[in-house]
Amino acid sequence: MSIQEIEKALVEIAELLDNRRLKDALDRMYGLAVAADRSWISEIENSLETYRNLLHYRTMGVKDPMEGEIYERLLRDSYTLASRMRTALLTSLSSRLPYAKKRSMGRKYVPDMFYDLQVFSDAQPPVYPEMDEGLTFEQMQSDACAASELFDRLMVPGHLPEGEEEDFEDLLCDEVIPLYIRCLAASALTLSCLEQFDEKKLYILMHTAAYAEDSCLIVRALVGFLLICYRHKNRLDLCAELPERMDELEDCRPDLAYLTAMITLRFIVSQETEGMVRRMQEEFIPDIIRLSNKMEEHLSQHPTASRRPGEEELNFGEINPEWHDFMKEDDSVRRLSEAFSRYYEEGADFMHASFMHLKGVSFLQELSHWFLIFTKEYPIAERPEEELEAGERALIDFLSLTPHLCDVDKYSLFHNMRKVPDAMRTQFTSTFGEIREHYAPELEEEGGILLEIWRYVLDLYRFFKLHPSHADFEDIFRWKLDFHNVPLIAECMTELKDLAAIAECYMQKRRYAEALDLYHTLTARCATDPDLFQKRGYCQQMIGDVREALESYRMADLLRPNSRWGLRRMAACCRQLKQFHEALTYYDRYDRLFPDEAAIQLSIGHCLMELRQYSDALKYYFKADYLDPDNVKVWRPLAWCLFLEGRYEQARSRYEKILAGHATAQDWLNAGHTEWALGNLTGAIDRYKQAVQAESEGLSVFLALFEQDR
Repeated sequence: MSIQEIEKALVEIAELLDNRRLKDALDRMYGLAVAADRSWISEIENSLETYRNLLHYRTMGVKDPMEGEIYERLLRDSYTLASRMRTALLTSLSSRLPYAKKRSMGRKYVPDMFYDLQVFSDAQPPVYPEMDEGLTFEQMQSDACAASELFDRLMVPGHLPEGEEEDFEDLLCDEVIPLYIRCLAASALTLSCLEQFDEKKLYILMHTAAYAEDSCLIVRALVGFLLICYRHKNRLDLCAELPERMDELEDCRPDLAYLTAMITLRFIVSQETEGMVRRMQEEFIPDIIRLSNKMEEHLSQHPTASRRPGEEELNFGEINPEWHDFMKEDDSVRRLSEAFSRYYEEGADFMHASFMHLKGVSFLQELSHWFLIFTKEYPIAERPEEELEAGERALIDFLSLTPHLCDVDKYSLFHNMRKVPDAMRTQFTSTFGEIREHYAPELEEEGGILLEIWRYVLDLYRFFKLHPSHADFEDIFRWKLDFHNVPLIAECMTELKDLAAIAECYMQKRRYAEALDLYHTLTARCATDPDLFQKRGYCQQMIGDVREALESYRMADLLRPNSRWGLRRMAACCRQLKQFHEALTYYDRYDRLFPDEAAIQLSIGHCLMELRQYSDALKYYFKADYLDPDNVKVWRPLAWCLFLEGRYEQARSRYEKILAGHATAQDWLNAGHTEWALGNLTGAIDRYKQAVQAESEGLSVFLALFEQDR
């Protein structure tokens, strides 16, 4: 049986268990054991026998008060058995990094995990010294090597040995152990538990999130807890201690719901990074190159572009006021400015595109280094401090004080920048210092723990997208990560403002289905907020559910009548549903409240024309033309309505204005109809030819349009 067939079978087993199709799952496990490893057959047969007994007693009508408990235990045991089979089979056969590492560790994995952490706790003084306060480089290097080995042992799939859970819980909150080591352990436990669920590891992360005092460790434990709950949400109801543990976490972290919302928002924004980078490469960079060339051309044509000897010296600090006009006139400048402003306001990951090509340094060949916090407790330069150049020490100090870079970017930047000349390094620190001054006040305003969330999610993004073996890990950024829909987590997210913030972010990112799901929850909990109903309607409209959108808008209108935006939306929905009489009632209400808007006059005219009330429609089209005389979007329906009313000469004059501008194939076609109606067949044929030429798909589409008008 090939590794691909085994992996497919394991996925099918997991799906069957998640769907509570226990008998089918056990049968599939039995088939896999027969084909791949017969040592599991005895355990699977015992489970099948238990299931058959349960089924037998049920069909015989025997009421067993323990039936539910037995079934739940059997389901839990089946999950565990499936996990053990998965780990054993993939460790033997898979080339994926977690299993390759586990295979290379052999027996070393199980007995020594606890010991490694205990060594740090016993060996270190009460306060772990900074790099320049007496700890030798050899000690730091030894600790760093042990930390990397510890990370590798903790991150591979497998169950924690019995009796070590409480010890790990205490040690991860023990401030004697260097913070970077405890953070590494939290990230390693997360990776391990994402690959293979282990209830004990989940509890360790929950305990750490509850009792740790360092914000970066709290964030790593909390993010790990949320990711594991999302990944294995179908197993959580089988964890007997979990409700009690959750109560403990909520008691210790009253802001749990808020932090969960902030983590969710950060993941939502990060999931947009690939699209943003692609847009920058495909749209923005060509625009910038074009603008640069255009600017050079513009400057070369300026009278002061070339100065002959003896002419007045230029003030190189003076800004040419004509440049401002030039930039204002260029539409791409406006688009670039708006796009970058929006990305900046949303907290977009601008640095990903800049740093994605700097991850080839040897330092990042070590898996654990992708999860290191940037700290002087770690031998960053991999050389004793006295051997460091002044520029290297300055760069370490600079990066330590730079809040807007995630840790893995700092390490990659340091190991790339140490190779460049001092002058270039100085220029870099100067430039990034300006960026830091720009970002720092806002980031510091957000507070320490929110800044840690921001940075840690960026670290995770770098790992799951850029690590050389990232394909060996399931990409968490392709998951929905709607933590609020995990029942365990949903129970603690009772604050409407937290859910509303997530819904708003989804809506801004055009993820309307996810936003709608939340707005249904929000309107059910708060049925008196018109804005929530309007936003629910907007999401429904954007996914094409126009009828339901109209109902939501009507609910908002009952709560807050005569909303300018709401009236237009209700009218638009009615038009989409071909309910033109009702659309007119909304437009009429709008027109009475906010008179003389050309767009509304135009929309009323469209509705009347759909109802074949052409003379009435003309009144509104003429009014729209009066209010907005240069709008071709008014000219087109006005000309067509004049044609339908038989006022061909007036229609001709309108079409002449339209054809003088950027006419479409439909414009030429309608102008041809008008000439034909006036008896000018030569003019009609000429305009029909123009319509064929203007239609990109040629004669066949023209004929189809012509047939529609017959």
